[in-house]
Amino acid sequence: MMPNSPWDIFPYNLFYWIGALIAPFLGGS
Repeated sequence: MMPNSPWDIFPYNLFYWIGALIAPFLGGS
């Protein structure tokens, strides 16, 4: 695999944008 493979940071990005996605639902409605 390449050193700068997107998969190296994928888990972090996944949790980050999922958190950003559900944040409005948890804090809003």
